[in-house]
Amino acid sequence: MGQLRPHLAQHPGDPRGPELDALTVASPKFARLWAEHEVQGFHASRKKFRHPVAGLLSLDYVKLAAASNDQQYLITILPADKATAEKLRHLG
Repeated sequence: MGQLRPHLAQHPGDPRGPELDALTVASPKFARLWAEHEVQGFHASRKKFRHPVAGLLSLDYVKLAAASNDQQYLITILPADKATAEKLRHLG
């Protein structure tokens, strides 16, 4: 929700506008969240993946988006911990 509002602001003629209006009527929860006008940027986060050979890997990543277009870039920062670093070294 927090990233939808800035996207729509960049594209005022987006044909999904009427769909959003319908959602605010059909879903009280959506209407409440939309009325909060929350805007969020991208933030760092951590994901855990179970690799078939290495086992559990913990990876930190940051999402970045270009404000001038619709492209979204994902930058992954490896690894999130010492155990993951060692497992990745053995995979290479």
